[in-house]
Amino acid sequence: MHKFNKKRYDELADEIIFRNMKHKSPLPEIDFFKDFKYGEIDIEVNIKELIGRCPRCKERFINQ
Repeated sequence: MHKFNKKRYDELADEIIFRNMKHKSPLPEIDFFKDFKYGEIDIEVNIKELIGRCPRCKERFINQ
């Protein structure tokens, strides 16, 4: 687990308790490289998406 996640979680938990609310949910242990699968990037699909969303990008791509 990354330190910053644990630190932020602890800060929020303290704030919840300070406001007299109940805090019951534990912070799940996550191993980023094990728990998340890497995807693939389809460059052609991404270029088409960019061209469709951004007229300036389309112009730059065509004039390249």
